[in-house]
Amino acid sequence: MRLWRDPLGYQQATRGRYGEPFTVRLHPVGPFVVVSDPESVHRVLTGDAETFLAGRANGRILPILDSESSLVIDGDKHRHRRRLLMPSFRAASVVHLEDVVVDRTHRALHSWPVDRSFPLLPSLRDITLGVILRAVISVPDPVSRRELATRVRRMLSPTAGAALWLARGRRSWWSPASIFEHRRRAVHAFVRDELARRRRRQATAGDPPDVLDVLMAGTTVDGAPLDDWSICDEVVTLLIAGHETTSAALAWAFERIVRHPPVLERTRSAIADGNGGYLDALIRESLRSRPPLVDAVRMTTRAVTLAGRDIPAGAIVMVSIPLVHHRTSAYPEPEAFRPERFLGRRPGPSEWVPFGGGRRRCLGAELAMMEMTKVIATVLARADLSPDRPQPEHARLFGTALLPSRRGSVVVRRRPATHA
Repeated sequence: MRLWRDPLGYQQATRGRYGEPFTVRLHPVGPFVVVSDPESVHRVLTGDAETFLAGRANGRILPILDSESSLVIDGDKHRHRRRLLMPSFRAASVVHLEDVVVDRTHRALHSWPVDRSFPLLPSLRDITLGVILRAVISVPDPVSRRELATRVRRMLSPTAGAALWLARGRRSWWSPASIFEHRRRAVHAFVRDELARRRRRQATAGDPPDVLDVLMAGTTVDGAPLDDWSICDEVVTLLIAGHETTSAALAWAFERIVRHPPVLERTRSAIADGNGGYLDALIRESLRSRPPLVDAVRMTTRAVTLAGRDIPAGAIVMVSIPLVHHRTSAYPEPEAFRPERFLGRRPGPSEWVPFGGGRRRCLGAELAMMEMTKVIATVLARADLSPDRPQPEHARLFGTALLPSRRGSVVVRRRPATHA
């Protein structure tokens, strides 16, 4: 229960009591071997991909993901799928989405209540959902866009978070897993209809292809076209992975900023001066201090030794992202919020891992960084934010995401238009 209610404190206390690595037996998934020392982190995330399988581990933890999702496939199949998708998520490829982020943020700002406590997370979810939908499956008809957004919101409701952990064994019609499955099929049905629509029409010259276009033109490892089921699985995976975590990261960034007035003022000045370096450092420190994901997992295919301990084949090894980010050897006084840590310094690949690492590093990392940059800059140019209470919000575990306990609650005051 403490892991759910206080995941950061629980992991720190357990490491302090048992050292590294330690084992957590978490019902109903089973035992995890938790590592956070740099050598083990490097080996697990960047070592032999045939020894440390990410897809199989994700499939154990998230059993409701379908077998064609890029999160649960391994080996040549995963490498082929990643090569297909990666060009759509490079920094140069997401530039065309910047205006979408800014526009959706402006519209969200107009709906925020003024001079009273207000949770940012639901509105931030709407922003990031709109962006990932535009990137993955851009639908021109506004009525159809709203219908797709509605179906995705239902699929990603709080019920889904319970399903991610509770889906085991036989599913009754009323179980969270069955409810999630029903809602996922509704998204699949929309994607199949969109596939049929696109096959009936000719692409318009100049239209930037979205991920659905890329998948339609993609193939399997054997060179055969991807079937509709595989395409639907991948679309749903990208919508899940590219939506909740980015909104959580934004909620944490604002939660951190408003409780550190000198950081807030320096960030606002940097935005006004066009100093992107400090804003980038702020985002990196926020992702260090409050990462939106709790872990990166791998399953061992053979016996290995990590941090002097023998780990058997078939074990799930969990790189604890919060523990990695709170090691005093890399980050003195890790509880302090100091964007200056990242000015002129890039930590090693085993010291800063909010997007995982190695061959399985999050595909959407560049998109998420761009979204955070644009949303924070737009909001701080248009509104004054302050905490609704002095106490910081605690992290709560929701599925595999770390969310602020009060959903990033702030008090909003409009800024004069001359400061926009």
